[in-house]
Amino acid sequence: MGNSFDKNRCASDLRQSQARINIHRSKKLSGIAKKKDDICKHLEAGNEVNAKIWAETLINEEGMIPVYDVVSTMCDQVNGRLTQIAKFGPPKDMN
Repeated sequence: MGNSFDKNRCASDLRQSQARINIHRSKKLSGIAKKKDDICKHLEAGNEVNAKIWAETLINEEGMIPVYDVVSTMCDQVNGRLTQIAKFGPPKDMN
């Protein structure tokens, strides 16, 4: 394992990471929409207990959407600073 920093490789990895994050985010959003429909079906059928259980999982999954947004934003920030990182080296908190 070398200690050299490859700016192009890092930029490529960041783009791939953002693409994967967007795919996971889209899957999570479609799953959330499906769960909302399932909750409605349970409520229409009178299964309030099941609807409450599904609502709890829905709330937990909805909390993950901002996480994907933050990670994507952080990838953007690192990508924007690649020139500085290549020139001066990574900051101490990135080691």
